[in-house]
Amino acid sequence: MLRTSKKKVTFIEKPAVLGGERHALSGQPHSRTLQSFLPLLVKQLSLSPVSYRQLKDGGVVTTEQIGQIELEGCRERKVAKLLEIVKNAELPVFGAFCVVLGEMGYWYLSQTLQSAAKENMLVTEGRAAKNNKDLKEVVLLHKDITHSREANLGLCRKMQYLKCEYDKRLRSLGEMLALVREEREVAEREKRDTEQQSAELRRLNTEIHTLIARLQASCGAGLSVDPRGEAATRPHRCPRVGLFLG
Repeated sequence: MLRTSKKKVTFIEKPAVLGGERHALSGQPHSRTLQSFLPLLVKQLSLSPVSYRQLKDGGVVTTEQIGQIELEGCRERKVAKLLEIVKNAELPVFGAFCVVLGEMGYWYLSQTLQSAAKENMLVTEGRAAKNNKDLKEVVLLHKDITHSREANLGLCRKMQYLKCEYDKRLRSLGEMLALVREEREVAEREKRDTEQQSAELRRLNTEIHTLIARLQASCGAGLSVDPRGEAATRPHRCPRVGLFLG
């Protein structure tokens, strides 16, 4: 009899306490927030062993609760089970859940959920729909930011490639310009040498013509006249001078 009465008291008190706690927690802002955003959160979130470890280390779930989540079949049911656990937990657990969401890469969801819970914006169905729309806009904005970031990275890579090609082409043109300058200097040097040689040859030619004229003049002055009117022979034969110019 005693054992039966003890079992009966335990059986009656346990559901009464849990039911009262769940009923009290369901009216809190964070519970209404999770309930309103449940479809979108189920669609966006995904769980992995790393996520479970982060949730456990953050004090959001226990090992036993992780086992309950893993008993669910598909991904959506697992996420829904996790949200149900957080929804039925105390407010600090919800805050820890938002922090872990940010660490998992869902910072936009984390910020939106915290703002919605603090401002209690989910009192009526119309305001819940408005916040749902705001969250969708935040999600779309995050996707746009991610797309823009990827586009910027692509442009940066393209600019780096073009800069490398430009520098390569510039170095090639600089080498070609240096070669042209060297060839021009060689040509100018050869031109100056040719002009100097031509001037030296002209000077030598002038001196030779002057010397020939002097020799011819000196040879003409040594001729004598015969009384018969004929030119006498030279006392000394004037050497014949010739000039060969190549």
